Amino acid sequence: MAALLSTALVASVAGTSFATSFKTVVLSRQVVHIAGKKIRFATFEAAAINDKQQVAFYAAIYGGGVNPTNNTAIFAKYGSNINQIARNNVPITVNGVSTTYPTLTTNFLINRSGIVFWAADDSSGVTSYNLGYRKVNPISLGTVTNPAGATEPIADFNNRNHISLIGDRTDISPGPLTVVQVGPSDGIYLASVGDNAVGLPLGSTYTNFGNPTIDGSNKVYYTASVDGKGSIFDGIWAGKGKDPAPLVTIGQFASGSGESFTGFEESPHPSQNGKYCGFLADTATQSGIWIATTASGSLRNVALAGATVTTDNGTLTFKKLQPPAINNTGHAAFLATATTDSTTADDGTVTPGVTRLGLFYATASGQVRSVVRVGDVVQIGTQKLTVSNVRFKPRGGLTNNNKLLVTLSFSNRTTGIFIATP
Repeated sequence: MAALLSTALVASVAGTSFATSFKTVVLSRQVVHIAGKKIRFATFEAAAINDKQQVAFYAAIYGGGVNPTNNTAIFAKYGSNINQIARNNVPITVNGVSTTYPTLTTNFLINRSGIVFWAADDSSGVTSYNLGYRKVNPISLGTVTNPAGATEPIADFNNRNHISLIGDRTDISPGPLTVVQVGPSDGIYLASVGDNAVGLPLGSTYTNFGNPTIDGSNKVYYTASVDGKGSIFDGIWAGKGKDPAPLVTIGQFASGSGESFTGFEESPHPSQNGKYCGFLADTATQSGIWIATTASGSLRNVALAGATVTTDNGTLTFKKLQPPAINNTGHAAFLATATTDSTTADDGTVTPGVTRLGLFYATASGQVRSVVRVGDVVQIGTQKLTVSNVRFKPRGGLTNNNKLLVTLSFSNRTTGIFIATP
């Protein structure tokens, strides 16, 4: 098996998935030498990629010097070299101080300079947000103290080494619950609970926020709920400093659906050039993915739950959509569960459709393509393996030259990270 998995190219079996090729980034059981010891990769979380096809990933490991207390790490692959960026319960120098993190999180990204943003928790519940690069000691951008049982805020990262995050009692914002944009040498407060909601009637104030995201110009995008408006998230705002503007709000017509927006889910996802912003939203009867052109505010529907689409692999009906990745040319990629059409045999026997999770790619012109789905058969070396799980990270999963980074698990209990060309 090890020899078969060493191939650098995974070709799809004709008719099972759209992508013509998957370039292997890393595979389970693959060996890497860290601090003079030979370790192997066991499993992977979804990974992140930049436009140079450098990849950051979170992995469970085993081998020399590995035990149950230090068996997870964040790595980056630069060309053929794999570097360990951080590892749980292994001391690392941060801002000149030796620090040990018992828990690494899956909040990580890599920008076009190959700098990896990563987050980790210490034993007292403080999350540290750090920047690392190959073998250079990382620097910390700030910390958030999490209430007992709370999940640390997810931060986003751009090509200027700035992050956006929402914090409560942070060392980089005044609180109480505040959207901030932070760089290596500064922190900028954007919006806080109780502030006036810009662009809405007098007396409308922010009551809650989703995790914010950031584009390449340091403009920050965030979903927000507003007092008296009656939904979970009432709009998406975007701006720099204390000058945000509403990009889309409830009551606005949701193009392609025949209805108006009733709420917004998860985080907005801007392109790095700031021209587009993709988001997952609800109307009265269905959810969907839309892309807003930020200069004009015009909206384009990408996918609707319950809608039937014709892809390169046949007709599918979307069931559950997940947040999209958006690139600088307005292309999108997203995970979704979808059901195939039922089929009728010559003898009249009806075979019902099958609902499976898959990765989909939408061109700027609106064509939807099926990249790979659970149950697809792909060929690795001389073996044909059945996909058992598909994972995809919306932020960091789609490059500006339309490469997709996907983590695939197979029914034979192997897993790997691949660059797909749709």
